[in-house]
Amino acid sequence: MILYFNVEEDLSQEIDKITKSKSKEYTSVLIDWIPTKKSVNQKKASNLLSQTDILEKYVKNLPIVIFDRYRSITTEEHSWLKKFNVTFFEPAILARNGFKYLPNWTKIKDLHHIRINNNKRDVNVGYIGHLTDRTKSFDKYYVKTKIANPDITIGVSTENEEYKNLGIVCKKDLQFSDIEFTIIIGNTNEYAVGHLDSYFFKALDNNCIPLIPKENRYYSAIPLVIDNNKWYDMYVDMYDRIYVGLINDIYQGIKKYYPEMNITYVAEVIKKYLGEK
Repeated sequence: MILYFNVEEDLSQEIDKITKSKSKEYTSVLIDWIPTKKSVNQKKASNLLSQTDILEKYVKNLPIVIFDRYRSITTEEHSWLKKFNVTFFEPAILARNGFKYLPNWTKIKDLHHIRINNNKRDVNVGYIGHLTDRTKSFDKYYVKTKIANPDITIGVSTENEEYKNLGIVCKKDLQFSDIEFTIIIGNTNEYAVGHLDSYFFKALDNNCIPLIPKENRYYSAIPLVIDNNKWYDMYVDMYDRIYVGLINDIYQGIKKYYPEMNITYVAEVIKKYLGEK
């Protein structure tokens, strides 16, 4: 039996479907790594303690796979865990030394699996995520799009007076189900190593059309990659008529050119490194 910690249910279910072990004892451990930087969030602090407890208890006697979703494991943490033959994955094509590439994943949908929206969306273009080191890309793909198209609604999931003054809606509880289009921006390093944020797939699953900046050149085979602030001109007032077709095109592009993003592939890889049958 696999011990899952902080692992999304869709992935654990997919792995369990292809695993034959019926043992009632834990035989391996899969961790979706929680960054260990200090946090005032009580829930995160509690989860960090649980993560540490699991490692201390099982690192010496069970196969462990760590998926470093946020590429946050420190050199010191990696060096200590590597002594016990822990396997490390991260979602960057040019992975760090000691890590293997494993992308964020999705369940590939066919045309008849794409749901029809129940309500009209309030935000034409929206961004969900942190902006700490992404402001340059945010300005290029969101702020300039607003300036070029003053009548459209652009939203961001953060409070920022400067953006409010530009007419951008700042809403902490913004959801992808509220948004028509999103641009999956990153920082310079993420573009250089080929990191694609998991928000790309969360947007797709909510019928929000995700676009990838040309700076992230490793994903140019996915439809709708953009390279300037005028991209929106092609889609003005067209979302309701084209979203199903565009989302289907993206899924088919992933299926054809990036099969490693399919959750079934990810499950097989993790199962292999966990040593499960």
